[in-house]
Amino acid sequence: MFISSGYSYVLPTEKVSAESGQLKEGEKWGELAIEEVQKKYDGVLIKEYQYIWHEEKKDGTGIKRFKFLLRHFGKEFGVYVTISYDVKSEEVKEIQIMEVAH
Repeated sequence: MFISSGYSYVLPTEKVSAESGQLKEGEKWGELAIEEVQKKYDGVLIKEYQYIWHEEKKDGTGIKRFKFLLRHFGKEFGVYVTISYDVKSEEVKEIQIMEVAH
């Protein structure tokens, strides 16, 4: 399990959505992070998911970061997903996915 002040989830192998009750209510950014991971790594098993932190910058940009523990084709590894967005409009500016050693 990841160690942080954020919250974490252990997820099933099927695709996850806010309607399934796996995400904290209103956590649309987490759902977007999950969708992006599933899009990049087709057929991935998401073993763990963690919301790490958020930040709002003076220029009106919000940043949310998530960490995942994945298993893909027998390889287990971590992934950080960082979502930058406009705080007022909630329009996504950028999504970065970075693999890290597990």
